[in-house]
Amino acid sequence: RAAATRGATVPGEVTANIDKLANGLAAYSSHGGALPLVALALGDYDTATSSTDASVAITAFVGAKRLPGPLGPASASAAPTLKVTTAAPPPPPLALAWAALPPSPPPFLVLSSGHGEVSFALAVDFVPFDLFEEPVSRGLRVERVIRRHDAGLDGPVGPPLASVPLGAIVTVTVQLSSVDVLHNLLVDAWLPAGLEAVDPNADGGLGASRSSRGGGGVVPLYAAWGSGCWWWRCTAFSRETRPDRVTFSASWVSAGTHSVSFEAVAVTRGSFVLPPVKASCSLEPEILGLSASGRLAVVDPAAAAAPLPPPPPACDPACSER
Repeated sequence: RAAATRGATVPGEVTANIDKLANGLAAYSSHGGALPLVALALGDYDTATSSTDASVAITAFVGAKRLPGPLGPASASAAPTLKVTTAAPPPPPLALAWAALPPSPPPFLVLSSGHGEVSFALAVDFVPFDLFEEPVSRGLRVERVIRRHDAGLDGPVGPPLASVPLGAIVTVTVQLSSVDVLHNLLVDAWLPAGLEAVDPNADGGLGASRSSRGGGGVVPLYAAWGSGCWWWRCTAFSRETRPDRVTFSASWVSAGTHSVSFEAVAVTRGSFVLPPVKASCSLEPEILGLSASGRLAVVDPAAAAAPLPPPPPACDPACSER
């Protein structure tokens, strides 16, 4: 209940763990029926921590170097870097290139003064400099395959492709694997310039009646019971089709392997870079995965699609990878 966060009316052990209690209530807010009680409880939490009229001055350092850019000058003796108050809108994020930090970055230090509570988040966004021929896994493995689309079966058939005839329709399948439960997962399936994604919401779009193949859709109650999960804890992806990529997002992803797919049309002849598919957690960008990159050719309509060559045989451990 809302009164549970009022330090004056609860036992001391609850008062000592009020941060954990508030975080638990915030996580529970995904259940719509409890949302009013959660809002009341978090309001009481703000009162207990003097955050209803917070005024906090923040100064951030990397070692002895003060963070540059919009946060202020590089002098450690200057005024506070940032002033945060309840009445003012949140400050814009500060993005720094890794090269802008000192070599072998020292510890990150945040100094604050004032009253109330504010949140300060630090994240690293991984942008690859080179294209990788093998998947990159940082807590999440991502694999992608492009196959010919069969209209009769309404799905992919045949081997993975290295070239596609102009005008042909292909199915792009992305497989995601994780040993842990993930939250706020975002998948960016970038397209080579020769392909254009088919929007299932457009008139006559492929798969308009199969939203589950696009990673989303409503899970029937009987299906949730039969699969051993309740509807609020079944993984469901929502999809957005863009000119250069297709994005999938899910607020909760169970541990294990999941796949999403979409159709695309070969619209331009040529040989194109096949950019990697990137998947990451929005609030934990250090958890990410990149699929292998490569090339995809769009050939004349009369030409046959060419499969990818088989992978090289595994090296015998006795050869020491020579």
